[in-house]
Amino acid sequence: MAAQIIGNMYSLTDQKDLMPYLPTIIPGLKTSLLDPVPEVRSVSARALGAMVRGMGESSFEDLLPWLMTMLTSETSSVDRSGAAQGLSEVVGGLGVEKLHKLMPEIISTAERTDIAPHVKDGYIMMFIYMPVVFTNEFTPYIGQIINPILKALADENEYVRDTALKAGQRIVTLYADSAILLLLPELEKGLFDENWRIRYSSVQLLGDLLYRISGVTGKMSTETASEDDNFGTEQSHTAIITALGADRRNRVLAGLYMGRSDVALMVRQAALHVWKVVVTNTPRTLREILPTLFSLLLGCLASDSYDKRQVAARTLGDLKGAYNQINLIKDKESALVCQK
Repeated sequence: MAAQIIGNMYSLTDQKDLMPYLPTIIPGLKTSLLDPVPEVRSVSARALGAMVRGMGESSFEDLLPWLMTMLTSETSSVDRSGAAQGLSEVVGGLGVEKLHKLMPEIISTAERTDIAPHVKDGYIMMFIYMPVVFTNEFTPYIGQIINPILKALADENEYVRDTALKAGQRIVTLYADSAILLLLPELEKGLFDENWRIRYSSVQLLGDLLYRISGVTGKMSTETASEDDNFGTEQSHTAIITALGADRRNRVLAGLYMGRSDVALMVRQAALHVWKVVVTNTPRTLREILPTLFSLLLGCLASDSYDKRQVAARTLGDLKGAYNQINLIKDKESALVCQK
């Protein structure tokens, strides 16, 4: 509440009246920016942004260096998160020119492989909060941040992977149309990556994108349903084809179906969940994507990777059981045609 009041005061009041109080207010806001409670960090960050917007960068000479230092804090992810939020809001207060000046350095640092995990984590966090502050102005940077995000998804450190996943989900949420053009091709590749962590994260982000496109929620529980039970609707089926086109939709669902037979348990579970939520009817969908699916299977069977060959073999075994269901649907449809 105190941070919120301070932010409002500095955005509504003449700056010369409040200038004398800066030395006593800034330390308190810095402390609350690193608070363990996320809501406190968010409000404090917005307060700093409002103060910088109202009084200009010259009144906060030490603030940006302090934020950049805390962004790479080795102490805790809470400090890095607070600094990332604060820096995003402060840059938002300074304007688009400051964004264009800082983003190249942030992107190049996030892509580096020779930096400590906590440093990479801090810079990847900027991709979570910057898009919220600069929604439209941030669009040109989406294509540039996808590569460091995907690389971070395979990082050995769990907290870096979690941060990268949140950044990817933020891009999907805010820029669904751009995500289809820029992020989806990379996710399609990620479904067949050698690293199972990238396959797992690709399935998760692909699911988020499909949920966004189709208007369904991925939060429903599918654990108690049988393997071929589906929760997708005809509306979601149509929405996905409209957004992706038939060819890309077939590639995405074929890769997702193969993920159900992945060698890694977490990938299998994630792929099965997404499949159940977005697919309306498994036998019918398999019949529609079968040519694309077999093309992917042949490519994996001819691969040098043992895991890819194993996934392809498992998928073929799974298809054997589904083949009878596909034929049964064909027979029913033929019978209906004959009756008509």
